[in-house]
Amino acid sequence: MRLLKLFTPSQPRWSVTRAAARLGFAKSSVSRMFATMAAEGFVLKDPATGLYSVGVGAYGLGLVYLVGLNVRQAALPVLEEIAFSLRETVYLGTLGDGVAVYVDKILSPLALRVDSHLGVSIPLHATALGKALLAGQPDAYVQEVISRGLPRFTGRTITSGRALWGEVARVRAQGFATDYEEFEEGLHCVGFPIRDASGRVNFSFSVAGPSVRLTRDVIERNLPRLRAAARQISERLGATLPEWPRTLEDLPHPAPRGGIARAQSSGATGRTRRGERVR
Repeated sequence: MRLLKLFTPSQPRWSVTRAAARLGFAKSSVSRMFATMAAEGFVLKDPATGLYSVGVGAYGLGLVYLVGLNVRQAALPVLEEIAFSLRETVYLGTLGDGVAVYVDKILSPLALRVDSHLGVSIPLHATALGKALLAGQPDAYVQEVISRGLPRFTGRTITSGRALWGEVARVRAQGFATDYEEFEEGLHCVGFPIRDASGRVNFSFSVAGPSVRLTRDVIERNLPRLRAAARQISERLGATLPEWPRTLEDLPHPAPRGGIARAQSSGATGRTRRGERVR
């Protein structure tokens, strides 16, 4: 990492000798590190000069960062309103290597609340945020997750491939995922996928709270508002979705009590059916 950080706009090319001198490493060690980075596409070697420059692999990581930044900018104003209205913790997550990863959060203002560190990985099969992401992936990806094994976290965790396929089908059909103490005892969550302009689901958000407060009935009553939030974020990212509801302003706003605590950082939506039940 220190080697990669040597590359700057003012110094875009480095030789093995100069890099070794700057870092205080042996030239043989730097040469091996450069060779490994070149094999992965993070640096390029000019055969004429022997100098190394940044490769497309590093550029790709930069694009991933920019995409995440754009998603945060599109999502956070909407998610802050959700957190303020429901007074529960709201997470924004992204798809990792067979896991979901928290990238931002808005904390509940209440003393009894959910709070996990940013950057923490959570399972795709046992969380609402994770299942919202998983259901948006191709079947081959779902099967790969199953083939890696489905660890049990509580007595309610889905641990069989057949059951997870059924859950994925249900999430795809209803447009949201739930987690009733599947990952942690006493914790309820509801999650929605976020779609980008290409229709892909690489991000999702969830509302998480104590099971005594974020009950099934509370989740059910707030489904229209949460669907509208997922739609609003997705449309800000260029996704094309059905016509109703377009924004949170289309829905009545309950009078909120108290404020929200903003985290300190480092989905298909559908038509709501009358009498819809959460599962």
